[in-house]
Amino acid sequence: MISPPTKVFRFLVCLVLFFGVFIWGLPMGDAHILQEEEVRSKVYLTEDQALQKVFSDYDQVVVENKWLSRQQKKAIQQSTGMAVQKKRLKFYVGVKNGNKKHWALFDEISQPAHHPIKIHYMVVFENDGRVREVRILEFLGLQRTEIVSDSFLKQFQGLSMDTGFSTVQSRQGKTASVQALVQGVHQLAAVYNAVYKNP
Repeated sequence: MISPPTKVFRFLVCLVLFFGVFIWGLPMGDAHILQEEEVRSKVYLTEDQALQKVFSDYDQVVVENKWLSRQQKKAIQQSTGMAVQKKRLKFYVGVKNGNKKHWALFDEISQPAHHPIKIHYMVVFENDGRVREVRILEFLGLQRTEIVSDSFLKQFQGLSMDTGFSTVQSRQGKTASVQALVQGVHQLAAVYNAVYKNP
């Protein structure tokens, strides 16, 4: 004859069932938690939104299309160590009281790798070639990155081809995304110089 289950046994069975249901209800595969090594993509601004934020108090924004000559491309490569792929450039120029004040240029960095990188960004220049600001429009890369933070991007302000860009630092070290953005801004500064300062 089989004896009826004891209270302790019934308690243990209930405990196992409870934790089984609880564990089953948890999201599998960390569906809601991006791990440090996971890649994500996020759009922060469209180009129109970025232009509106930068030139909100200007009278108008005009577009200036520029074509780089072979000599200009060579000069840019010599000053930055990076070859220029684009030949045609579109500058957005903020005009206030009839004077051109600031020049904005969009660019995109794409690096296919084990952890792919895509950075769509905008650089705004003063008329003397100094960087006024850098804005990230879209970023594809590792989740925990510093390049989208205001504190990191503010380091570019006031830098130019005269000062160089080696002072831009990240608490995360020289990650691929940090190096890619610094090199990209450096190259756009050289492009601005070639087009407007030393045409």
